[in-house]
Amino acid sequence: MAKKSSHHSQLLFITLALFCTVILANLCILFVLTNQAQTTTTKNTETTLLSELNSSSSYTVSDEITRELDDNKQFAMIINPEGTVVWSYNMPSSLGKEYSLSDVARFSRYYLDDYPVHIYALKNSHLLVVGSAKNSIWKYQLEYNIFAMKHLITFLPVLLTADVIIMIAVPLWIQRRWMKSREHERTEWIAGVSHDIRTPLTLILGQADALARHYDNNPEVQHKAQIIEQQSLRLRDLISNLNLSNKLTYGHCEISKEKINLPRLLRHIVSEVMNRVDTEKFKIDLSIAPHVYQATIMADAQLTQRMIENLINNSLHHNPDGCIIRITVKPSTHGSEHYILSIEDNGVGVSDQQLIDFNSHSIQQTTSSAEHGLGISIVRHISRLHSWHIHFQNIEPHGMRCTVNI
Repeated sequence: MAKKSSHHSQLLFITLALFCTVILANLCILFVLTNQAQTTTTKNTETTLLSELNSSSSYTVSDEITRELDDNKQFAMIINPEGTVVWSYNMPSSLGKEYSLSDVARFSRYYLDDYPVHIYALKNSHLLVVGSAKNSIWKYQLEYNIFAMKHLITFLPVLLTADVIIMIAVPLWIQRRWMKSREHERTEWIAGVSHDIRTPLTLILGQADALARHYDNNPEVQHKAQIIEQQSLRLRDLISNLNLSNKLTYGHCEISKEKINLPRLLRHIVSEVMNRVDTEKFKIDLSIAPHVYQATIMADAQLTQRMIENLINNSLHHNPDGCIIRITVKPSTHGSEHYILSIEDNGVGVSDQQLIDFNSHSIQQTTSSAEHGLGISIVRHISRLHSWHIHFQNIEPHGMRCTVNI
């Protein structure tokens, strides 16, 4: 349980981390765009200021421009070719009035006494310097190879697409690992429980048999011992079916095909079943066509035997008052190595809805077929693993038939 919680917590943590990363990236983009809009406003002010100064011989600017400079917390100054400040507006007192060429070269690329500045050339060879408040603009000189930039722009959509795929794939991959681990743990748990139950169940069967032999002259005790034995055998089959169904459902059951003599396997199964049922209530008629006495099929022997046993047990369990079970094997019209196996009974049959569920392509056990337990579900699993076609139908006047095209 702790391991499952750990996997679940890991998946939740990574999903939340990716989600937070996306949100943070979006907020950063929004922040950059917002500040970029503000930068665009200051640029417009500087462009207008440059235009007015170029058109004026006395360095006069409009009230609108000075108001915008005040609103943007900017200052401006004009430096003549000799490096002397000849005009200024809102200029900080800490700045000097004289600048050399080296001073201009330095602050043109970076900062003037920590003030971010922009420099523009006026028509009369003077320089217009427009500065902003300290810590308001980040300036950094970037230089990239144009060839690399062109390729970066080309591959940027690919990189973004890859990021999106990774953000989707990683949580799915972790979830899949967690699900596989959960399925494996469930299979191991069921296998362990099944193993633990088999030991006391074997003791119960042994004691029931001993009880019946010890009181062979007491019909009532023998009858009760027989009931205990029958129900114990049914419980053993149920445990075995539960274990196998879980393995088949989660893909933990390996199929090993080999050549099987089908008539011989059927005779063996019928013999085992007849040894454990009330022969006064149940009869099994095995009919094998002459052409298929030595018929062999490529299949997993254990799974094939389980499929046939489950079909027979289904007739036994759901016809407690007794029935006749007929098993026939005959050649198929699809080829010499294909056969038709039919198992039918003259019992109570099933409802129309149950027939629909039995013949459904879905392996999932439905509610209406739940009373038939795991047996039919396992039959369909095994037939699908072997690519066999299976079909259920009611027969007249009553009973049910299962046909398997092998």
